[in-house]
Amino acid sequence: MRYQGAGQVPGALRERLEQGVTPDVILLPVPDWLGELASAGAIAPLDEAVAAEVQQHFGPAWVELVSHDDDLYGVPLDVNVKSLLWYRPTALAEVYQSPPDSLEALFSVAAALEAQGERAFAVPGGAGWPLTDWFESLLLATGGAPLYDDLAARRVAWTDPQVAAAAQRFVSLLRPEWV
Repeated sequence: MRYQGAGQVPGALRERLEQGVTPDVILLPVPDWLGELASAGAIAPLDEAVAAEVQQHFGPAWVELVSHDDDLYGVPLDVNVKSLLWYRPTALAEVYQSPPDSLEALFSVAAALEAQGERAFAVPGGAGWPLTDWFESLLLATGGAPLYDDLAARRVAWTDPQVAAAAQRFVSLLRPEWV
């Protein structure tokens, strides 16, 4: 096997496929591309033995993530959720009964912690990616997957009202008194 990395995986992959060069293994950073590649016939389904192993060792949501038209095309690998908010249960219990279930409730908790002289959030912003992941989560919460996909595909501009609303929520979350 010869490893060939690409900074922009979708473009590089499409270019290679147009040239008739099909890789043996692809590490897709975005699962949505699996359906596109499968529909184009650029990738083949897993054989029955490998598919059975995937179904045995991964839950239904993970199996669905690597499936297209009832065929399995991949194995979940390097899966992570980086934009979770962790909290101290003891600090939360002092200002709120349970973890907040909406952004508005999260903002209320942050304000209550601020009133007690506590910082609501610690953000490892030096690396950059945690902040982009938080923004992506706020974008999804604001406009759902269609808005996220449209922004990624440049079908909507960064000045779109929903994108601007997500950016404003992001800025509000990072108030100096809360971080």
